[in-house]
Amino acid sequence: MVVWAIASKGPWLFERLSNYIAPGHMVITVIMLAILLVKFDGAALFSINVPPSEAYTEDKSQAFAYAVEFGVANSLTWWPVLGGLTRLVKRPKQIMGPSVLGIGVLGAAFISAVAAFAGAAYGTADPTIWIIQLGGRVFGSLLMAFVLTANIATMVIMTYLGAVSIQQLRFLARIRWDIVIALILLPGVIFAFRTEWLLEKVIQWLTYDGVIFVGITAIGIVDYFILRRQQHDVDGLFAKSNAGPYWFWGGVNWIAVIVSIGAAALYLWVYNPITLATQPVFRYLGAGIPVMLIAGATYWLLTKLIAIPLGKGGYTSTQMLPNSDSRNWRRSNLKVEL
Repeated sequence: MVVWAIASKGPWLFERLSNYIAPGHMVITVIMLAILLVKFDGAALFSINVPPSEAYTEDKSQAFAYAVEFGVANSLTWWPVLGGLTRLVKRPKQIMGPSVLGIGVLGAAFISAVAAFAGAAYGTADPTIWIIQLGGRVFGSLLMAFVLTANIATMVIMTYLGAVSIQQLRFLARIRWDIVIALILLPGVIFAFRTEWLLEKVIQWLTYDGVIFVGITAIGIVDYFILRRQQHDVDGLFAKSNAGPYWFWGGVNWIAVIVSIGAAALYLWVYNPITLATQPVFRYLGAGIPVMLIAGATYWLLTKLIAIPLGKGGYTSTQMLPNSDSRNWRRSNLKVEL
């Protein structure tokens, strides 16, 4: 209900909340690390591990590959989020710097590491259990309350961006904003009562996010940074017309679609997140990074051989202006779309 109330008000409220929640989360993490170091000897803390029966593998190299893949899959899910956050900032550096520092270094490296130590020490990944055991009934409950509050900001951002995205569908664009927010949050209400199951499946869930985004991310990087050299016809992005520079084939970039499907298939062949079955190459390279490289190279090659010679996709400067009266073309198409 809190997430719904905040997200319904738009981005301005959670921008202000984040100014207090993010630093508070760091303070709480430092406190939890200090308690861990007091309760467990420093050397002993770094040697704590899950029971062998609960480990994905006893092979250290394979275990490291799983960990890297978990991180890569998690990172790939932020590709569309960073794109969505550009709506709220003036300059790209306001997105990339804070995201790398906050999510990558402080979040994935520091906060997650402290949580991993505590989870291994107390034999459960459920923070509602180990935080209470770590801090005691009273202080632990206060820590847990703040951690839950801190997660609200992330949930609001995700929900807001999801609602903005699905409103690209016309019938959803006609629904009131607060109702769209409620529809997105509805599955979360169900999962909230199945926390043990959710925590058990989270690595599979995130890995399948990697399956979805591994090809899309590779295509986006190659298309924007290499093929288009960071240049876009912004008007053309919003134009629904076969005269537009990004119309490709009937409004679909079939090269991108095929490469995305192929990347997903290749990823699942290298690493199956349900059975944890892997190919020998996974042990040394993981799945996400090599598949991204292959998908990106394939997309670049097919675009060079097919799309550009056929004049599809606006990759040349002459295609950026679809006809001699480009100003009227842009005005008419943007008027319809906006």
